Amino acid sequence: MYSIIILLLTISILSRKGSSHNPPPHKEKIVAMISHLVQNQVSLHNFHPKTIWFYNGYTFHPNVRRATGGFPLDENHLEDMLPNLERPENVFLPLIIGDFGKDVRKIHTDLYSFIFLAILKTPLELEEFIKINGNRRRDRFIFVGKEPSLSNLFHSEVIKGLKDKVGLTIPKHGMTTELLLDPVIYNPSGEMVKVSIHDVQDFSNIIKVGPLMGRNLRGRHLKITGSLLPTWLYRISDDKSPQGLQHDGSNYRIFVEASRRFNFTFDLDAPPGKVYAAKLANGTWVGQTGDLFYTERGYTNSIYLGQIYGLLDFVEYASTIDHAHLMFFAGRAKMESNSESFLLPYQREVWISVIVVYVAIILTVFCLLVPKPWKKNDLTWRDAAYHAICVPYLVALEQALSKVPISVRFIVGLWLVMTIVTGTGYRCNLASFLSVPTIPPVPRTFAELAADPDYCIILNNVGVPEVKFFQLNDNPTIKAVTRRLIYNPDSDDCAKQAFLHKKTICVGWRKIILTASLGTMTINTRLDPLIPSNDIAMLVPMSVAFVKDSILVDSMTPITGFIFSTGLHNKWTDEAYFHFKILGKAKVEKSDKGSELYLALKEFEDSITSLGALKPFNLENVIIPFYSLIFGLLISGIGFLLEIGYAHCSSRFFDQTKKVRRRIVSPMNTDKENKTNLVVLGQLGHLQICVSSQ
Repeated sequence: MYSIIILLLTISILSRKGSSHNPPPHKEKIVAMISHLVQNQVSLHNFHPKTIWFYNGYTFHPNVRRATGGFPLDENHLEDMLPNLERPENVFLPLIIGDFGKDVRKIHTDLYSFIFLAILKTPLELEEFIKINGNRRRDRFIFVGKEPSLSNLFHSEVIKGLKDKVGLTIPKHGMTTELLLDPVIYNPSGEMVKVSIHDVQDFSNIIKVGPLMGRNLRGRHLKITGSLLPTWLYRISDDKSPQGLQHDGSNYRIFVEASRRFNFTFDLDAPPGKVYAAKLANGTWVGQTGDLFYTERGYTNSIYLGQIYGLLDFVEYASTIDHAHLMFFAGRAKMESNSESFLLPYQREVWISVIVVYVAIILTVFCLLVPKPWKKNDLTWRDAAYHAICVPYLVALEQALSKVPISVRFIVGLWLVMTIVTGTGYRCNLASFLSVPTIPPVPRTFAELAADPDYCIILNNVGVPEVKFFQLNDNPTIKAVTRRLIYNPDSDDCAKQAFLHKKTICVGWRKIILTASLGTMTINTRLDPLIPSNDIAMLVPMSVAFVKDSILVDSMTPITGFIFSTGLHNKWTDEAYFHFKILGKAKVEKSDKGSELYLALKEFEDSITSLGALKPFNLENVIIPFYSLIFGLLISGIGFLLEIGYAHCSSRFFDQTKKVRRRIVSPMNTDKENKTNLVVLGQLGHLQICVSSQ
């Protein structure tokens, strides 16, 4: 709820002294001033009040009347006090009367905003009332009282902590009424600026609607808590350096630039080892969140903090300036030559089609070459089968038909056209596959990661949100990943493991893991050693966080909004990435040249930079053809040995058959011509030769 609270320190001028029919002569003027001041504060309020709340600090009792010399304020006199507040019916609702001492915000939870009138008698009573019912950031406070009590009241710690406050003095007879306003530059003592009011007037010329950007920041000294998490905050030097301890980062620059523009100073407490956020088993907060939760430590804000639901009870955020992405990272796969390059130019369907056509050509050529009619025990079919298999193969190699038998030239010519077309495409694709090495596939989504059980998954747990996300998630894919998690809070080691080991994944916040990898594994500033996933498991808005109800939130919100909308924060983030690249390259150059990390980085760089250079084929490029050749030679050798054995067995069988025939059949001398038909099948076609013998 947002409210305008009017606090009166005394009721003496509002009670009727002496006779109830003779009010003080200046009462009407004071009431009119209060009415105009309230109207002015309503116009300045971010949310128009929906309810006027007149709070009577004293219940009606005869003793009160005798003590004050008049009648106390009660339900019958409220309309006489601030009559102008009831006139704009479109803004204000009916009056509500309450009793002081109760927590009105808890009792009237249905009220979103209201104007609240409290008549208090002592400063202690006033401070107690503000602690119970006031909101130092969202409420506007109007204090009405006499001098010097009213001016002294603004020096108390409770009143100094209010963002929007104004005082109206009740003068003595013959003196001038004064407005007490906040100074432009913060005064630690709480001293207010006094403006004299000579007559009832419109306060809009005095109390104007000023810009929120930087308001309440001028002259202040902020105590900021933080933890070293790039790119938001990191160190660029330590205490031992000549320039002393220095920080940098995208969020650190927000306060550096804002302090120059709005004239405030700040101290940053961000020692190494200070955690981002953690909640112990006993409920104790540590890290940045602990510094904001336990307000007695005196921190005004943290330099950055994620907008997590569990933190909203004790922190306030400025506008969003960035987002933290929870995702996983894998090492860039080393580019390598593919031993299957000879099979890649064609898809499986094309290879099957080529084989089917080749078999069809073989069968067709065989049918055309086999002698007709075919006689029993005629072995010429073996020669036809040999030519049917070899002729298409020779034509594909020689790209010519000169040695093809005339009877099959047409069908083999069609095969020649097909081999020219497919061969040309194959050679072009093969050259491209051999020129560009292949990249082994790596998971790019959490579904792919969960489906591959061979991967080792490391979670870089630098805070609470990422751990809770995996532990409390009901998604089946995330559950499958959670069961394989290995926790490692060291960001540098997590990134290193993902780069060195082929089947290792590092899960963490994008900026933290990237800066860790760049700061330790940059061998070439143009190459990033890790690649992020396409999936984002969790997206957390990042902003500057303040203690609950801090009066500085509204001052910082326009600043962070301006930095975000103009792209300055993205520019500072890119500069941080480049800083870590330079830092990482220098670290790698100074490292041991024989270490595992350096050798892996060098191999990775060579695999990328050598793509543009011409180089001969390696054995691995043609390993499949060599395997095919060896396999063919092995089969040919086995066939050759079988043929030798078969020929040896056949010669012995035919020799024995001839001997038997010579014993049975006697030689006969006849004059009849013996004709022997020899059919010679060669590459030039059929040639029939007749040999006559007498």
